[in-house]
Amino acid sequence: RIVLLGVRSAALPRALVAAIVRFSVWHGALLTRRAIGHGAPPALVIGFSWGGGVVHAMLAARSWPGPALLLAPTISAISSIEMRSAWPVIAPDEAERTEVVMPMFDAFCPPSQVEDYRAAGVTVHVVRDDHVMCSRDSVDTIAARILALVRQADAADDG
Repeated sequence: RIVLLGVRSAALPRALVAAIVRFSVWHGALLTRRAIGHGAPPALVIGFSWGGGVVHAMLAARSWPGPALLLAPTISAISSIEMRSAWPVIAPDEAERTEVVMPMFDAFCPPSQVEDYRAAGVTVHVVRDDHVMCSRDSVDTIAARILALVRQADAADDG
């Protein structure tokens, strides 16, 4: 029998889930930084859903300077599971090189995320779609943003 002082039995499983999710985000960011560290740096990092949350965490920690494209990043859902009131904000330097494509009808990404990103200085494109992001609007917007961000990265490298 194990007795933990100061911890209610119902709170322990919730705290363990929060710790596992925090570890998973941290580990995802670590693996991504390692992948980026091999060879030439990529022109763009793209994160979708959970991966968008991982890239967001990297940008907020300043472990990736951008550019980055976040597709329906689930930061609200992740922060809720992690028992955080809010996720760290992306710094202004990284925000300038970050764009988000957010579906209007996404059960995992509430509309408040749009305003949170805009308040941080991130460019947000809202598309008429759900979390899967397979509509023509989503595909066209994602393709256009990838091209624009890669061109910006190439121009920065040349300048």
